[in-house]
Amino acid sequence: MSGEDTLVVLVNYKTQSEIKQLISGPLDDLPVDVVIVDNFTDSGLRTWAVENGVKYIDSGGNVGYSRGNNQGIEYGIGDYEYFFVLNPDTKIIDEDVFSELTKAIRENPETGIVSPSIIDQHGVRYTLPSKPEKALRKMGVLPELPKDSEHLKQVDHVPGSAMMISKDVIEEIGYLDESFFLYVEDTEYCYRARQAGIGVATHIDTEVLHYSSESGQKFEKDYQIYYRSRNRYLLARERFDIPGSLIYSAVITSLLVRDVVNIVSNSEFDLIKPLILGVFDGITNQSGRTRY
Repeated sequence: MSGEDTLVVLVNYKTQSEIKQLISGPLDDLPVDVVIVDNFTDSGLRTWAVENGVKYIDSGGNVGYSRGNNQGIEYGIGDYEYFFVLNPDTKIIDEDVFSELTKAIRENPETGIVSPSIIDQHGVRYTLPSKPEKALRKMGVLPELPKDSEHLKQVDHVPGSAMMISKDVIEEIGYLDESFFLYVEDTEYCYRARQAGIGVATHIDTEVLHYSSESGQKFEKDYQIYYRSRNRYLLARERFDIPGSLIYSAVITSLLVRDVVNIVSNSEFDLIKPLILGVFDGITNQSGRTRY
């Protein structure tokens, strides 16, 4: 692998088999460089990376998704123009995905974060929840979206499972927020970019396959629901002024009601506790790795 301007950042936490398959498969023949940031000390990836000529960084433990990606970006910030944050449980199905994403950013300088279209293994395309953010734009909490271009659909945020970020964006707004530890850090980063006047978009003509959030399935469900619930409220506090924070909190509380309905309908009552703890810790500004 020899990349001219793009570094792919892969963060491992008990996904070493997926990482090996991803690097040995589609990434091996594409003009990008790869760095593995290892959040799982006993993964055995160090030896494999050395044998296969892949850059390896030991993060020092489970430092979280945000910090892991930041370590990878920090490693390459002096040598690369673009950074592709990629989940291990993905598959590159368009060989020109990297060239198309970087080309789109170059041709649309007002846009600095671009994601390919995400589909799952059943061919279902991932769509963002647009109604809450549309309401937030109408109330002035989020800025209005720029106009779409030929290949780019402007959105409020893109999923961090496959996200191309230009170096210019990182130099302007900084790195991923490590206080989130896991989940919602991609939304926060995109909101931060949008508030700085940087466009965030989905490339409608390229695709990456993401296997139904299997990275999350490596954790227990209580782990997921705790951090998602907590981090939504952290986002409200960190990204908006007091009126905007109150409005955003009201919107995410409606999502909380939806989560409760899903928990009850599926008789997964053991998830009520992590949900309540997540909301409490979010409201009381408990950040980083907590409880789980």
